Amino acid sequence: IQPPAYPSFDCRSDGKNVRWAKWVRHLENHVFVGCNIIDPAQKKWHLLTYGADDLNDIVDNLDPDDLTQLDAVAATQDVPAVPAQDVFMRLKTALTLILIIVLTSNSRGTF
Repeated sequence: IQPPAYPSFDCRSDGKNVRWAKWVRHLENHVFVGCNIIDPAQKKWHLLTYGADDLNDIVDNLDPDDLTQLDAVAATQDVPAVPAQDVFMRLKTALTLILIIVLTSNSRGTF
């Protein structure tokens, strides 16, 4: 099944936290469920493909230290732990924390 057209995520506008939750939920429900995409690596690929340049720029700038810091932040935000082998959920959780916590509190919009 060919995945449908899907809008990219706008990382620059206000209200990222609400829009991100809605955007990723719709991606999971409409694209992943609709096209029977169950493999975490395929989900990660689709997330990055549909996410477009701004989202990919955030991911490209992540390093292992950032992920370690995000794990610590996740623990304080009641975010459940994600198995390291689930590359999609790990990336989704990292992006959620970055978009909701870091970028909304950082006026420059950089990580």
